Amino acid sequence: MPSFNKADELAQCLAAIVVQETPAFEIIVADDASTEDNVAVAQSYGAKVVLLEGRNGAAATRNRGAKEARGDILLFIDADVVIPPDTVGRVAEFFRTEADTDALFGSYDADPQERDTVSQFRNLLHHYTHQIGAGEATTFWAGCGAIRREAFLSIGGFDADWEGIEDIELGYRLCEAGHSIRLDPTLQARHLKKWTIRSMITTDFASRGVPWARLILSRKKAPNDLNLRADQRASVALMGVTLTALATATIWQPAAIVAAAALGAVCVINRRFYLYVLALRGSVFCFTVILLHMLHFIVAGSAAACALSGLADKIRPIHMKP
Repeated sequence: MPSFNKADELAQCLAAIVVQETPAFEIIVADDASTEDNVAVAQSYGAKVVLLEGRNGAAATRNRGAKEARGDILLFIDADVVIPPDTVGRVAEFFRTEADTDALFGSYDADPQERDTVSQFRNLLHHYTHQIGAGEATTFWAGCGAIRREAFLSIGGFDADWEGIEDIELGYRLCEAGHSIRLDPTLQARHLKKWTIRSMITTDFASRGVPWARLILSRKKAPNDLNLRADQRASVALMGVTLTALATATIWQPAAIVAAAALGAVCVINRRFYLYVLALRGSVFCFTVILLHMLHFIVAGSAAACALSGLADKIRPIHMKP
């Protein structure tokens, strides 16, 4: 578990781990030079604490913790994630029975701690995306994901050069090395993070969008799963058409029809997600989610355009080793 400040969230995370129904596991907290009392909190729950000097980022911090692990299975849990009491047991049983699978990850549940609209949207978007993506995967999620230690070490662990998407990049390398990854949408955990519009845009652009686009360009292929499904890529493109048409409509009014058509197409493509949100939270919340989702697509498209234009390297320092 990588840790940096937010000791209260770390305490909630560890409180859920120590009551796991399976006794045979160790807890390792790798602390990335916290200025709060994270070390004392971790030790109070019986965790082994690994201290890092200076800020290293989540990738290097996870690697340092994994180096200290003695078990055959590495279960990565983010410090702002609360797992149900059967999680460790389920993970252990999975790897015992699925000998040909080398990595497993799950999903946030549909009930995050923060109740504001942006936090709810981000959590439900992740939850829904993982719920419909069950089965073989080409990526990985370190919020609640496990890997056979041998497979993890064989590819060199997380790559700190891809900070922000280090778990995604790890999944790509696992697959390229012939290892199999499984997404189990029933393996769920509660998220404690509070999102804001600002943090959402920053994450979607600098922390994930730009490096993810760079990663795809470097591999010259985009896997058709989770956030990179063909319908999601089409939604990003259609939002680009919408904005371009709206700008053009100021001098050529018929372009407004094109904008409306493109916007309508985005709603049709993502109708299942919107209907899911509508049933779960009601019409007012659903309307707000549609607006936030479109903003998400716009920012993702801007990140892709930035990577394609060659400006990505100038943006990279913003999110490296936060």
